[in-house]
Formats: sequence, C-alpha cells, structure tokens
Amino acid sequence: SLRAANRWKAVVTLVCVALVVNLGVNAWAMPRYHHVGAAWARGISEIVFVALGTAYSLRRLSGLSEYAFVMRLVAASVGLAGTLRGLDAWPLWIQLPAGVAVYAGLLVLLGAVRMSDLNFGGPGTPEP
Repeated sequence: SLRAANRWKAVVTLVCVALVVNLGVNAWAMPRYHHVGAAWARGISEIVFVALGTAYSLRRLSGLSEYAFVMRLVAASVGLAGTLRGLDAWPLWIQLPAGVAVYAGLLVLLGAVRMSDLNFGGPGTPEP
C-alpha cells in the first residue's frame, strides 16, 4: 500500500482527488436522486481512488509495466457485468453458467489466460 511505502504525498493527493469527485457527483446527483445519488457518488469516488492508487502503485512502486494484462482483465470484467446485466430477468441458474462462460471465454480470447495455463495435471505437467 502507499501508506506502507511511506508515500504520504501520493495518499493525500489521491484522497483530495476522490474528495473533489465525490463533491462534484454529490452536487449533481443528490438534488435528483437524494440518498441513492449520495450512495452512487460515494461508490464512484471510491472507484476513482482505487483506480488511481492502483495505477500509481503499478507505475511507481512495483516496476510492473504490464498494463495491457490489467486492461484485458478489466475488459473481461466489463463483459461479465454486461452479460449479467443483460440476463437480469433470467433465473440465477442461467445467469451463473452464462457469466462463467462469458468471463472465461473473454479471458482466453483477450489473451489474459493461455490455453496452456488451463492444463491442470495433464500430460507434460511438471511435478511440484
């Protein structure tokens, strides 16, 4: 975490950005949607905080430059969310396998998971 890494300037900056986002979304959403708008504003500001904190950590702390991989995971998650949203009226026993199939398929299609990664104990798998 940024606190553990003693990156207090980054933490304060991220908190301030999240605060500004929260205030802006609240100013727009609360008059229209009341307490539900406030809840959405809180959620949106938390998403902004986590996304910016993760981006900063990946770039500055870990030396990891594999942003394409992270974006593949995000794209697969968005596909899963869209599928579940589209199947909202369907029963859970249909939603669950459809969601798993779409998410797994997108992970493979986008290259986040290779087919060779799915070789669980088959021939050619090294012993631990």
